[in-house]
Amino acid sequence: MRERIRKIIDNEQLTSTKFADIISVQRSSVSHILSGRNNPSLEVVQKILTSFSTLNSEWLLFGRGQMYKNQEDKQSKIFEEEQKSQKIEKEKKKEKIKEPTNVKSDKEEDNSQKENNSAYSTNLNSSVAKTEKIIIFNSDKTYVEYSPKL
Repeated sequence: MRERIRKIIDNEQLTSTKFADIISVQRSSVSHILSGRNNPSLEVVQKILTSFSTLNSEWLLFGRGQMYKNQEDKQSKIFEEEQKSQKIEKEKKKEKIKEPTNVKSDKEEDNSQKENNSAYSTNLNSSVAKTEKIIIFNSDKTYVEYSPKL
C-alpha cells in the first residue's frame, strides 16, 4: 500500500507535505508511511479515499484494478484543466495586445471628450442612430463611461 500511496502523490503531482494537508493528517504520519516505519491506519485510508474521490478503493487497498474508478474520467479532467489554462493564457495575451500605447492625461481626455461632444451635437440632426453611451473597458477590469450631452 505504501507504493500505491507514493503513486497517488506522484500521479497527482503533490509533495508529501501537500498530500498530508489535503487528507488532513499530520505530515509526519505520511512521512512514516512512505518510509515504511508505519503502515497506514484505517483512518488514513478513509481520508485518502474521501479526499481523492476518483480513486478506486480496490486498487488502494488490494492493488487490484485501475488506479481510478474510471480512467477516462481522470483523463478528461486533465484535458479540461489544460483547456482552461490555455484559455486563460489566450485571454492574457489578448489583454496585452489591447493595452493602449498612447495614454492621455486627464486634461487631454476632458478636452477630447468636449471636442467629441461638440462634434456629436453638430451632427446629431443628420444622423439616424444616436449614440447614448460610450464605455471604455480597461485591462485592469475598470471602466469609464461617457454620455454625450444632448
